[in-house]
Amino acid sequence: MSGTNERVRELIKRMYTLGYNVGYHHHSEIGWVLDTYNALAGQTDDARLKNLLRQYYIKGKDDGEKRRKHGVHERAAKKTETNKTSELSDYETTPSVSAADTLLQQPGVLSIPDNIMQTALIDLPMNLSGFRLI
Repeated sequence: MSGTNERVRELIKRMYTLGYNVGYHHHSEIGWVLDTYNALAGQTDDARLKNLLRQYYIKGKDDGEKRRKHGVHERAAKKTETNKTSELSDYETTPSVSAADTLLQQPGVLSIPDNIMQTALIDLPMNLSGFRLI
């Protein structure tokens, strides 16, 4: 009897983990996720257990989404707190912002990316800019 309970606990744990990974990493439920879900759910014939596995999958998926959103907001809050409270010395060479924080940073409404520059082709020609005193 305990072998059956252990097998059910393992199925529930694996189903929850699958849902958590789908929610956290925002995977599509088509393809390998569906195959894995069907393989786990196919290990039992009990309809109540299949329903329970579905509930744990959904709970894991919701928890993964919440954790992902919380992690993004937590990193952004840490970045702003670090910038407000810390004083950087002249000799400090390590950056206070990680590469992941830079990639996840939300753009402002009127912010222009740093790598966009005006090309020389649209500048006013030198002879049309007026008289220059030498």
